[in-house]
Amino acid sequence: RQDSDAQAAFERGIELLPEAAPFHYYMAQVLLRQQELPAAQASLQEALELQPNFAQAHFYLGRVLINQNQYQTALEHLDTARNLNPGIPDVAFQMGIAYKALGKDSEAIKELERPVSFTPDRARVRISLGDCFLRLGNWDAALKHLSIAVGLEPNHSRAHLLRAKALLELGRQKEAIESLERSIAAAPKSEDPHYLLAQIYARQGDDESANEQIELYEEKKRIAKQREKD
Repeated sequence: RQDSDAQAAFERGIELLPEAAPFHYYMAQVLLRQQELPAAQASLQEALELQPNFAQAHFYLGRVLINQNQYQTALEHLDTARNLNPGIPDVAFQMGIAYKALGKDSEAIKELERPVSFTPDRARVRISLGDCFLRLGNWDAALKHLSIAVGLEPNHSRAHLLRAKALLELGRQKEAIESLERSIAAAPKSEDPHYLLAQIYARQGDDESANEQIELYEEKKRIAKQREKD
């Protein structure tokens, strides 16, 4: 009800003052909460046409574009937002996410390390950093960030899965198995931990356990595909 009232109010404001950039910006905020991404994008673009140096509008447009997989254009708006107002929180994190999605892990790490220095207890930043370091083959750094992440969010399945990958690369199979078991406990429908467990048991020569994990992986994968169809 509040969003409906706000949307109606901003629509009236735009009708009365179509050249007022803030009305378009605040309309975009309402549309974002409603997950109306293309409409939010259009409102933010309208705000920027009216007021090109509107830093917050550049920032939110960057976020909207990331959610629509338009990462390079998102980076341009986020960089503009930072140049216009270096104090906007979360710009570095959003830029890190965009660089990571583009496969530019070194650039992503440079951005993601900024919020860590100010707010070290953000699990999502730690997980993103850990994933980037994994992809670069820096197992120790990956393990460091992912261990902090699971300490902050013990039930984050993906964090435990990524941590297990780092542990496995470091030859710490027992700990990797424990981390995968915690990943499964946190998200019982996930199939990926079973696949990694199968690889570990196969390396250990435990074919029975490896086959059991492969069967679980295939079954959960089949169920997931069926859910998508339904």
